[in-house]
Amino acid sequence: MIKAAVNGKIYEFEKKDYANFGEFFEEKKIQGMVLSKVVVNGNEISVSKIDELLKATFEGNEDIMLEFEDMIPFTLNLIDELFGFLDGFKKALPGFAGSLMIGNEKAIGGLTDFQSGIKSLETMKDNLYSLTGMDDGDTPGMVEKHKGIVEALDRMNQALQKKDWLELSDLIEYEFIEKLDYYDEVFMKAKEILNSRRS
Repeated sequence: MIKAAVNGKIYEFEKKDYANFGEFFEEKKIQGMVLSKVVVNGNEISVSKIDELLKATFEGNEDIMLEFEDMIPFTLNLIDELFGFLDGFKKALPGFAGSLMIGNEKAIGGLTDFQSGIKSLETMKDNLYSLTGMDDGDTPGMVEKHKGIVEALDRMNQALQKKDWLELSDLIEYEFIEKLDYYDEVFMKAKEILNSRRS
């Protein structure tokens, strides 16, 4: 017997009732709300890994908890977390750049994490634009600012291919940090729009 709680509502079923977790999720998800928490057998699973979980089959005896939240409050909380992430990201870059400059192997390996961080910011920006209906063209100068980020990333990739750690370090510390203000502006504008819709 598998037990599941979806926003407090309890379900019990057998593993043969669903081909996989994804089939169960599609049937029980709450329309108009967003998944905010997943716990399986007492272990919280990051919502960002839900795609992997959806493919999983049931073994039997699982204990599952799913929590859904209203879209706007959830997104506003997420934006506040993003401001914290962005601030920490910026503060870490000078030290990261310094380690890159001397060819520190750990820092070079950390370039993957750096690129993942930028991809996460871009994904969140795209999601916010989709949710709010806004885009870069709504605010003067934003198209150019985003173009500057793309160009800086291209130059960073070129420096990485050449293993020019000094150039890469300079790009990150003296140019890229300032360009990250673009995301602050995006998140602030999205927050204003969502707050106005909530009131």
